[in-house]
Amino acid sequence: MKRILLTGGNGFIGRNIKEQLGKEYDLVAPSSEELDLLDIDSVGQYIRQYKITDIIHTAVYNQRRRDVNPRMDLSCNLKMFYNLIEYAGEIDKVIYFGSGAEYDKRYPIQNFKEEDFGRRVPNLNDYSLSKYIMNLETRKSSNIYNLRLFGVYGKYENHKACFPSHLCLSALKGKTLTIRQNCIFDFLYVDDLITPVKWVLENKPQYQDYNVCTASPIELSKMAEIIKVISGKQIEVACLMEGMNFEYTGDNKRLNKEIELRLTPIECGLEKLFEYYKGRQVLWRE
Repeated sequence: MKRILLTGGNGFIGRNIKEQLGKEYDLVAPSSEELDLLDIDSVGQYIRQYKITDIIHTAVYNQRRRDVNPRMDLSCNLKMFYNLIEYAGEIDKVIYFGSGAEYDKRYPIQNFKEEDFGRRVPNLNDYSLSKYIMNLETRKSSNIYNLRLFGVYGKYENHKACFPSHLCLSALKGKTLTIRQNCIFDFLYVDDLITPVKWVLENKPQYQDYNVCTASPIELSKMAEIIKVISGKQIEVACLMEGMNFEYTGDNKRLNKEIELRLTPIECGLEKLFEYYKGRQVLWRE
């Protein structure tokens, strides 16, 4: 059986992976106190001591947090990544999760394909740039794989920062469903990420990077209307800014050619998320 090192096991993506793949694989998910990913020697020692065969890297330094110096995003994210792939030759595969921001969110990202990578260098922020540099390294490798995400939603996401959770919690409180600015976005339900992860673990993909998205984008205002219907409440939907923000959508044909993607319709995914929060009154009665 594979013994997989899962980094970031207490985060949104990591927690869902641990919950759904923990019964199929021997997952080792150390805390940051148990394994310092910024220490290359500690990483190597851990991989050898626990006889790790594969790595699923979900840890992200300071993502969506600004109580720590944000200028450390670039160096720390890259250092964690390079410390792990330093030992790629000793294991089967390294899987990590890139971002559609690699295509440069300073401009519209409209149905972008993997071949569009590198058209521009994403200097919007350190997070985008770190993911861009990681993919440059990934494309030179033979066993590192970038599953590039656009929007992912589901239980365990940061309910104070993520738009789908904002809608669900606002509806449960009977508040107006506010949208800072409408735009077209690609949201993937987190359960649908598990199939591509398992596929990479068990097969030899043709490429090193894949867009993992629905290719069925939706306006944020439409999502709000769906939540309004799910809630059964007469609540308002309001956009705080006029016009449309830049589109953020990807093309998933490369991945679809190699595996059959079974995707959760946005209505079903949002209903599951709404029911998740409905049963956790401590969150929506804050």
